[in-house]
Amino acid sequence: MTPFEHFNGTKHDAGMRRPYVLTVASHKGGTGRTTVALALAWIWGQLGRRVLLADADPNRSAALIAADDAGACRWPGVDFMEGMPALDRLPPPADVIVVDCPALTETGAYDVLRHTDGLVLTCLADTLCLRTLPTSTTAIRESVAVNPRLRLLGLVINLFDGADPAQVRLVNRIHKAGKPPLIGLPIPVQNAVRDWPLNPGSGFPGGTARAACLELAFSLQQELRLGSTKSAGRF
Repeated sequence: MTPFEHFNGTKHDAGMRRPYVLTVASHKGGTGRTTVALALAWIWGQLGRRVLLADADPNRSAALIAADDAGACRWPGVDFMEGMPALDRLPPPADVIVVDCPALTETGAYDVLRHTDGLVLTCLADTLCLRTLPTSTTAIRESVAVNPRLRLLGLVINLFDGADPAQVRLVNRIHKAGKPPLIGLPIPVQNAVRDWPLNPGSGFPGGTARAACLELAFSLQQELRLGSTKSAGRF
């Protein structure tokens, strides 16, 4: 039996389409890419999607949050695996695969990008972080050469402090430039999200960060061909 023959108790249908592969990446650590990947997987699972969360970062940070003390991910609608699925063999029965990618300056990122459909970059509203962002373009450009499906969907500003005028000005400049486009609202810094790893296996904390990630999830749905979902009223 393959790791994906069963998913949430449902047998795999060999005729189903290949799931959309959404990779969350960044050019450096500290931008919260793992948190964004986890948040999207959790939200889409809550909305009734079949999600495979792939922890492709060798640091395995996603596992520290998504897996409980018994090593199982019990989020509704979400299956979890370490590494990348073998998409050239038996595609997993999922609507979307959310990948927590290694930093794009690491060689392991190339193995992820060659299977990726859509790429989301996380970044801070920080001048130094933005100035070093172009270091990611080499990996993206070289990956597009072998994977023409790969599309850079845009930039997500994470850990945003709306009370900091410098960060607000920087976000406004990025928005006006439009390259790459901003997706959704900046995700605000929130203590409960920072402390999420202290409660392994728990759901994404409520609050302003969840509200911003929910908007991000809905902004990406059309690109991911996910269509309608359950009502988001309970969020």
